[in-house]
Amino acid sequence: MSALRFFLVLGLLLSGSVLAQPLQLVATTASMGVIARVVAGDEAQLQVLVPADRDAHALHARPGMIASLRRADMLLSVGAQLEEGWLPAALDAAANPRLRVGQPAHFVAADALHLRGTRFDPALGGHVHGQGNPHFNLSPQRMGEVATAFAERLAALRPAQAPAFRQRASGFAEQLQGHSAQVAQRLASQHQALAYHEEFDYFSEWLPVALIGFVEQRPGVPPGPAHLNGLIKSHQGASGVVLMANYQPRAAAQRVAEALGWPLRVLPLEPARAEPEAYLALLELWAAALAE
Repeated sequence: MSALRFFLVLGLLLSGSVLAQPLQLVATTASMGVIARVVAGDEAQLQVLVPADRDAHALHARPGMIASLRRADMLLSVGAQLEEGWLPAALDAAANPRLRVGQPAHFVAADALHLRGTRFDPALGGHVHGQGNPHFNLSPQRMGEVATAFAERLAALRPAQAPAFRQRASGFAEQLQGHSAQVAQRLASQHQALAYHEEFDYFSEWLPVALIGFVEQRPGVPPGPAHLNGLIKSHQGASGVVLMANYQPRAAAQRVAEALGWPLRVLPLEPARAEPEAYLALLELWAAALAE
């Protein structure tokens, strides 16, 4: 074999081994990790940047995040300004050209959806999302839509595996639709809820719950006594629950719940693991919080 032919064959072998390597995926949140795990399959390697019990708004770019992004083949982010406080800085530090905003390997889930509008007035200040409410992971139907869109993105990048990506996404969307319908049927009547922040607005897309007010007057700003007193006065004598995420400060929500005689439900917003079973279990937990 000539030297030229030898190196051509070696190059083909090496390129084939590179293509066969597992896809290195990074997801900003556990919910996005669920999408990545389901659609890409178990052979893909996954790293989730934000711990499940942390607020994805309020993080700092850490060395571990930067190292994961530097090695990644693909990034799944929520978008709609949820990670704006830390992800741009982490991407700049990682200097991975594949993951720049607008590149095919950076999948922004919110771009695949028509988001619910924020209920807060931007004139109030605080952390208001002008691009829409980014907490769509609280809607299983939305998660199914994201899985379908992510499958198409993966199919474009790895056409040989496109049928498998699409089949897994379709199966997951159908599973979410059926499971969420069964869960919602356990709540026989309409429920009322006061929420600490706007993330629970997506419950109304699949659960019989009306969100009737917010403990926060300004997103990200502790509520004052006048607002809390007004909230209590407005709903005195009614029945409902107070909902808040497990990373939010509890004192104000506790005061409102005790004054109204309503239960306070402190809930995780993310699955404990980036696995579909963990997300399905989370749907059960959310519905149970309203039913009890």
